Amino acid sequence: MGNLPNWVDFIPFRPIFREICNHFGFDFYLEIQARDFFRQQLKKQKPDGLINEISNLARDRIICFCGAGPNLTEHIQKIHDQWITHRESFFIVAADGSANALSLFDIIPDLVISDFDGLTPQQMSHLLNQNIILMVLAHGDNYQNLNSYQYIFKKYSRIIGTTQASARYPIINPGGFTDGDRGVFLLHHLVPLQKTFFLFGYDFTTKIGKYSKPYYTKDMPITPIKQQKLQICEFLLSLLQSRWKRTLFYYSGDSSIIIGKWDKILNNR
Repeated sequence: MGNLPNWVDFIPFRPIFREICNHFGFDFYLEIQARDFFRQQLKKQKPDGLINEISNLARDRIICFCGAGPNLTEHIQKIHDQWITHRESFFIVAADGSANALSLFDIIPDLVISDFDGLTPQQMSHLLNQNIILMVLAHGDNYQNLNSYQYIFKKYSRIIGTTQASARYPIINPGGFTDGDRGVFLLHHLVPLQKTFFLFGYDFTTKIGKYSKPYYTKDMPITPIKQQKLQICEFLLSLLQSRWKRTLFYYSGDSSIIIGKWDKILNNR
């Protein structure tokens, strides 16, 4: 196939993921097995049309990412009116269970990133019925437990399959390790470099947000493993800024600053 575009297989990410595997003791062969299993499930799901849709929509909109951190609800409350009033001016990406938080505020994301542990099959179906695009990851720890999602793979076509091993089309690897950074990597490959990405609900230090798992009813104490995964997420996002020159703006809770930035973008169209 010649040189593949970065959204199909981001080759610079391969050695980074090998280091992640070594750090956690992941069996890389299981990642290959997961990829090949998923390829059989999604072999009819060609991602090109969905990728073009994402690229065409996002390049002309303000791009926002929602993590599932404990600060997510507060952030949504503060900028909710802007998203609702100017919905067609935003491209909103939700990391897994953060889509549930957005739904509570009557906001349907454009793209949801999941590795199957933040959304139930019923919640995924509900989102897909709202015409979102779903980008899902099968990895070594989850692919043998995806039986309850089989009907989703058969019923819905707006699904992009991803792997952490090398890509094997139609399963792609745009880079990224957690749901919070995998979507950022994908959009990085699809829109001009001068576009700033706005991040909400990202917290790398304190607690696990209640929208991280469908069975959580409140924020939870952070575990050592989760802390390490969040640190890797933070590191990967910093690499996007330093090595690949993408500007990221982390929302700090001051709505006047971000609304001012958005007003300038909207007024300059």
